[in-house]
Amino acid sequence: MRILFLGLVFFTLSVQVLCAQTNFKSEALTAVIISSDSEQTLHFYKDILGLKDAGGFTIDADFAKRLGLSDGVSFHVTLLKFSDLPDSASA
Repeated sequence: MRILFLGLVFFTLSVQVLCAQTNFKSEALTAVIISSDSEQTLHFYKDILGLKDAGGFTIDADFAKRLGLSDGVSFHVTLLKFSDLPDSASA
């Protein structure tokens, strides 16, 4: 679990560097939340806190292993944002 967490931190930092070179707002809040129960976690953030879906993607097992994100386990990344406004920051 420690390796997975460190891998996700590395991945997040890499994404932030790539986003800095695009049109993303520099003041956008980025947070990584690792959960063993994604259904319950998404319920909390979407239904209780009111965040909205902003897409998502799946990291396949081979790619995750090559990047050091996991020991060959695929996982899904869900993007959330604070509102439906076009310039709303994703979390």
